Amino acid sequence: MARPGGFGGLLRDETGAWICGFHKVIIEIDATEVVKLLEEGLGEHHLLRGLVEDGRIIFNGCQCTVQHIYREGNLCVHVMSKLGAEQPEDILAVNDPPAEIRELLVSDMVGLARERA
Repeated sequence: MARPGGFGGLLRDETGAWICGFHKVIIEIDATEVVKLLEEGLGEHHLLRGLVEDGRIIFNGCQCTVQHIYREGNLCVHVMSKLGAEQPEDILAVNDPPAEIRELLVSDMVGLARERA
């Protein structure tokens, strides 16, 4: 009897130590062209074909989905990206959400919409 496949992932620091784990990932991207490439693929001779095909294989073989989302619908990640650009460390993992995104997280959790600029 065949068993259903599964998918999980983890984040580790530079020494390989556990940071956190995850399952059933939904990747939300604000770049419609990237979503389109992952959904449709590229021509046989395109320079990025191998990279895009690898992504498609990974996403199709697991419980991982990619979908488009407007930047306004994913402001938590947008703010985290800005914070990441300002930090001196190469990578910084945080256990608790930074103060800058706490209100945005609550808004996302209760489904409050934001208007596009």
